[in-house]
Amino acid sequence: MAGNGDYGLLARSTARVARVSTRFRRVVITLWLIAFVGSVSSAIVFGGHASNDFGVPGSDSAAALETAEEVDPRLAGTNAIIVFAANDDITQRKYVEAVTHSLAELRSAPDVFSVSDPYATEGVSRDRRAAIADVGYAASVHELTLDDVDRLRASMQVAVESGLVVEFGGQLLVETAKRGSVWAEAVGFGVALVVLVAVFGNFVAAGICLVVAAIAIGTGISLLSTLSAWTTVPTTASTLATMIGLGVAIDYALFYVSRYRSEVTGGSEVDVALERASAVAGRSVAVAGLTVVLALAGLTLAGLPPVSFMAYASSLTVLLAVLASLTLLPALLATTGSRAISVMPSLANLAAGQSATVRRWSRWTHHVTERPWRYLAFALATIFLLSSPIAFMRLGQLDAGVDPTSHTQRRAYDIIAAKFTAGANDPLLVTYTGAGGNPRAELFRQEVQTDSDVASATIIARSETTSVLHVVPVAAGRSTRTADLVDRLRSMSTAESPVRVGGASAAYVDFTKRIDERLMLVVGVTIALSFVALLISFRAPVVAAKSAVLNGFSIAASLGVIVAVFQLAWDWPIPSFMPILVFALVFGLSMDYEVFILSRVREDYLESTDDDDANQRSIVSGVASSAQVIAPAALIMIAVFAGFALDPDGNIRVIGVALSVAILIDATLIRLVVIPSTMMLLGRLNWWPAVPGGTASKTGVVALLE
Repeated sequence: MAGNGDYGLLARSTARVARVSTRFRRVVITLWLIAFVGSVSSAIVFGGHASNDFGVPGSDSAAALETAEEVDPRLAGTNAIIVFAANDDITQRKYVEAVTHSLAELRSAPDVFSVSDPYATEGVSRDRRAAIADVGYAASVHELTLDDVDRLRASMQVAVESGLVVEFGGQLLVETAKRGSVWAEAVGFGVALVVLVAVFGNFVAAGICLVVAAIAIGTGISLLSTLSAWTTVPTTASTLATMIGLGVAIDYALFYVSRYRSEVTGGSEVDVALERASAVAGRSVAVAGLTVVLALAGLTLAGLPPVSFMAYASSLTVLLAVLASLTLLPALLATTGSRAISVMPSLANLAAGQSATVRRWSRWTHHVTERPWRYLAFALATIFLLSSPIAFMRLGQLDAGVDPTSHTQRRAYDIIAAKFTAGANDPLLVTYTGAGGNPRAELFRQEVQTDSDVASATIIARSETTSVLHVVPVAAGRSTRTADLVDRLRSMSTAESPVRVGGASAAYVDFTKRIDERLMLVVGVTIALSFVALLISFRAPVVAAKSAVLNGFSIAASLGVIVAVFQLAWDWPIPSFMPILVFALVFGLSMDYEVFILSRVREDYLESTDDDDANQRSIVSGVASSAQVIAPAALIMIAVFAGFALDPDGNIRVIGVALSVAILIDATLIRLVVIPSTMMLLGRLNWWPAVPGGTASKTGVVALLE
């Protein structure tokens, strides 16, 4: 075995961690089990519920809510909408009595401070087949629970028994709706199991990888659930953390176990193989995890709490995945011994085919490097075609109208949109302050009512100087018409009579504007960090700059695909946080594969003789050997992300498709076509100022593979 001095400081540290973990394997395994069981138990006992709050501190929408709260503190609470539908005239006596009785029962529920009477407030549709009632809760959505939803449903029992269809919408239902899908995790784990068994030819090795991933991610998500009892944890953040955590945890375990098995089959003892694997693959895992966390850290520059929490939550699961790979994984491998190494007879032919696969990758890479201009032009044309829909991107929000029809909030949304107006699902909260008192406020209300995009405007609260209006737009909250309406209402503000516009739709308008303001800052900082990291690792400015640019190609293509699928085909706006989130995530995740491939290519280049074919030989050997591990790793990550496209949350579905497409493009067009073709064209410039066969110091990431 090479001495510790043959490795860098980080490599020696990860090797030392593996040595301690294997020596005290029972203690390490026990501690991880305690952490897992303890965090799950804490989540069950203390865990709150996640909710999506996309408010922007210091924005006009936040100021509107603060002003309304000063007029009536209860307006800072939560709302719910009850929708009654009938096949005949809903104003018949039997229906009126049933609805009136049910609403009277609801008024006595805890935290309910207002319940509108649809028969007295123009809450009946023109065809008299539907009616809606607004419910106001004095408590915020974070203070309410599923018990409040159950009481809301139970109070409508008489209305249901009368023959009415009763559906529920509004903030309370949307924020407490069941999110996530067991199918997402099931698909990811199922595909991962198949791929890992195919790669290792061994169920024990595959099982260890999945166990490590499950414990790390389970611990992280449970900690987030516990944290949600004391602070606001966005629903999207929890699901995103699961998605990213699963992808990287399984991939990291795959890299580590592959190196460990290679060391053992090369003749090393188990303990020695584990230490070497940790010095090489373990260091790679640490660097890769740090890269992802740094990319996620760039999201905090957006200055938006929900986006920042997405970064924090995902970073937590990534760090736990790294920690589990460096400690729990070697402890489990040491415990299982040779059972994680041997190849099952039934899978022997599959395992034996691995060398043939390397030869096929070698032939492909050689073919590309022989025709670099042709393949580069094809790849760039394909990426340009996939990216072109970005020109039509429309940022906005997703509402209950994109939820599955099995959800009551989606059915309520559809009835309201069909019988009343789509904007009634997301009303605006408008405050008017100024001299003139109530008469001037009434004139303002009438002026608002004349807007062609306003269905109704009602004053719901007053003080001596301020009036609060409930404004119902004609169009849906995610429509550009509603966004334009928000801007027009705000333009009515003067120094003497300020107008503030709040509500979910207005908050998303502010959210989108903040994203637009900070997008280039996040992009610039992320690219700069990745360039510096690659420059330090490879000491090659040309390849570092090229890599930073190439990562942008897969990001652009994935964004183009989600615009084509969700916006152009399904008429969904692209969630405003999506571009900035996808950019950070894909940049971090793709750097894993970038570092692995470039390390192998650079190592072969520096060890080759100084002749005209040195560049091509290093590209062919480096890409072919790397693809052997990167291909199954990418397949697993794509399956994990694609599984989340089944999630009922529209935001998560868009993220799942975007990331799976990005990794697919990155692992195929970028890694197998663009990288070998551009490196062939650049020649010696790739690793300038190093030269093949020279004495260039192999510091940085190159040491990973020695």
